[in-house]
Amino acid sequence: MEMRQVIVKNFHLVSYNRFNSCEDNDDKDEDNLANQSIRNISSGCNTSGSRYYRLSAVCLTLLCVLLISAVSVLWVKFNNLTTKNTDLQTHYSNLILEKEQLQTSYGNLTFERNQLQIMYSNLNRDKNQLQASYNNLTVERDRLQASYNNLTVERDRVQTSYNKLTVERDRLQTSYNNLTVERDRLQTSYNNLTVERDRVQTSYNNLSVERDQLQTSYNKLSVERDQLQTSYNKLSVERDQLQTSYNNLSVERDQLQTSYNNLSVERDQLQTSYNKLSVERDQLQTSYNNLTIERDRLQTSYNNLIMVRDQDQAKCKELANELAKLQTNYSTMANQKDQLQKEKDEIQKRLREIAAQAKLGWVYFSSSLYFISTEKKSWNEARADCRKKGADLVIIKTKEEEEVLVKQLGSDKAWIGLNDRPVEGTWKWVDGTALTTAYWAPGEPNNSGNEDCAELWGLLDKQGWNDRPCNDGVRWICKKPFRTSQW
Repeated sequence: MEMRQVIVKNFHLVSYNRFNSCEDNDDKDEDNLANQSIRNISSGCNTSGSRYYRLSAVCLTLLCVLLISAVSVLWVKFNNLTTKNTDLQTHYSNLILEKEQLQTSYGNLTFERNQLQIMYSNLNRDKNQLQASYNNLTVERDRLQASYNNLTVERDRVQTSYNKLTVERDRLQTSYNNLTVERDRLQTSYNNLTVERDRVQTSYNNLSVERDQLQTSYNKLSVERDQLQTSYNKLSVERDQLQTSYNNLSVERDQLQTSYNNLSVERDQLQTSYNKLSVERDQLQTSYNNLTIERDRLQTSYNNLIMVRDQDQAKCKELANELAKLQTNYSTMANQKDQLQKEKDEIQKRLREIAAQAKLGWVYFSSSLYFISTEKKSWNEARADCRKKGADLVIIKTKEEEEVLVKQLGSDKAWIGLNDRPVEGTWKWVDGTALTTAYWAPGEPNNSGNEDCAELWGLLDKQGWNDRPCNDGVRWICKKPFRTSQW
């Protein structure tokens, strides 16, 4: 409403100056003002549009780079598993041959097996206990490693979401600032934004095509990634099966080798086997200790990743809240922009109507139009002329209205829509309402010579109303309300 009042007041001044100046110069000034407003609006729109499209292209490019990196890593893992599978297959064949050789020797050497069975059982029990501990720690290490990997992936995903939210927040902040500037400039803008909208729509369509192309590449990479993941899983299963077979054959080989050594050599050879088993126990103990240290390290890393994940999730929530606020502000500013655009269009239409009336000699003031004649006629003839123009003789309601009319009239006199012809002394306006507030000149009305009609004086020494015979020839003032299809 303040903007509307400022524009109306400014137009009042333009209307008064136009009444006493050349109309061609005023039209030229208005054209210059409109061209300046168009340049201001165009510069704001170009800045906001280009930033939005550049940010969208950068985000899509980063997404494609991440997918290509993931596919490369999976391909390297696939090649490593293929190589490891080949090695295990070769080792498996060698163990089968060795098993057959040891089985042949095992049938010949069974004599001393019972003597060393007790010692062998004890060592086997110790070894099995250490092996069980080793296996448990291996499983726990694998579980912690899997948890560590999952948390790493989740951290990267949260970081990616955080970066996207940061970019979107910056984009919305930029849009919010641009809308704020545009809202302030709309008070003086008189341009049509249709050409700029079409250009931005063209850029948007081009960006949409580029986005679709990048989406197609993304889908292809996703399919290739899934295929490699399937191959990776199959090789992992096959590797586990071969590893199980390898472990079984290794155990059987160790048993046959131990039996072969126990039956083939004397106590010294058995002592050597005992020493070997002791060394193996020490090695398993060392492996157990190493796995314990590794488990503790992975547990620490796991705890650290949990803390990082919680912090990133808190940041994401804050960014999401900030994004929601910025989105709300953006919507509010967009609605305000649309409202201001509507008000601007309405004001422009109103100004065009006022300008058209001003060219016909009408003056605008306080939602009404006034016409001051250059001819002189009687009160009845003056009123008839006003009615032809869709108006009537002026009804003055306020002191401000009278002062404006006196200023426009200059040092002259003019009929107004006031008379007491039906009942002498009872003054009424042309719309039938009684006179309540009067601005008579000093000593008036005096009814000197059947003076039943009122005129307005704009003389330097006398200003106000005067009663005068209705048949005298005087200039007159017409008044009509200002209306458009929008107001």
